Amino acid sequence: MKKPEILPVRDEIFWTSEEAKLGNLDASSVKTGQEWGVITALGPEVKNKDLKVGTKIFVKSWAIEPILYEGQTYLFTTESRNGIKAILQ
Repeated sequence: MKKPEILPVRDEIFWTSEEAKLGNLDASSVKTGQEWGVITALGPEVKNKDLKVGTKIFVKSWAIEPILYEGQTYLFTTESRNGIKAILQ
């Protein structure tokens, strides 16, 4: 099945979670209250010019809005929610 093209609206940010690693150790079972991932698409009202497709970000867990669609989980947050805590460079 072909994945749908996702076009966020307003200040929505669509992102993909990445596996947490600490050196060679898998840290995905460590609960930190935040996740990190890569921005996949931005809504037209996102104002922060540092947020671009491909940017790696930390997101607080309370700001993550998962949507389950046809067996796939899609992750969103919004710029106005202030849940993005950092940009990784």
